[in-house]
Amino acid sequence: MDAGPDDPRHRRGGGARVARYRRPQRSVVGGRGALRLDCIRGRPALHGEAGNGGRRLAAIARRSRRGRGLRTSRPFRMERPAGRFRPVIVLDTNVVSEAMRKSPNELVWAFFDRSLAQGLVITTVTLFEIRFGIGILRRSAECERLETLLERFVRGDWGKVLPLDSESANQAARFRAARQKAGRPVGVPDSLIAGIALRHGAAFATRNVRDFEDSGLELVDPWQAST
Repeated sequence: MDAGPDDPRHRRGGGARVARYRRPQRSVVGGRGALRLDCIRGRPALHGEAGNGGRRLAAIARRSRRGRGLRTSRPFRMERPAGRFRPVIVLDTNVVSEAMRKSPNELVWAFFDRSLAQGLVITTVTLFEIRFGIGILRRSAECERLETLLERFVRGDWGKVLPLDSESANQAARFRAARQKAGRPVGVPDSLIAGIALRHGAAFATRNVRDFEDSGLELVDPWQAST
């Protein structure tokens, strides 16, 4: 029986031509004993302790503040300038999941290091997927650590959360319909995330670039190094 467009296998990555980021000069060393949470779209989603990931994201935030001439004694927040906020990069769920691992891919960390000050955001779809994954964990201590890390992103320490509004829904419907007609269906979550990114004119960072080809989005694969 063929899998439908919402099957998790439709979220696998592909070989699109996308924006790439240079390999970091320093080694990013992670810890051992990764926590696995196989609950988001049927694949490994969240890994590791929130405390470790939080410290590393905080270090990136401090470097970003120093580069922008901001004081480092107060929490890093990406404030929304009145009437002119424009997100630069929308993160797919798989990118956020990788960042929450105890030993994230070093190219993904280089991407965060380069891009944090520019305007990283997630969507309410990704927020739902990750919070659901945390919610079905049975070990409360691990839930707590992951919730802490997610909350720091949600409240603006490292990013923002974009909602699904009516224009985003329209964009998502058009994107999904076009893919369906072309014989390359995509699932509802993918369509909604793409619609939000299109509505805001933002680039889109994902490992699954094949799912978003011909969407009109500028695609960024954080797992790829530039030559």
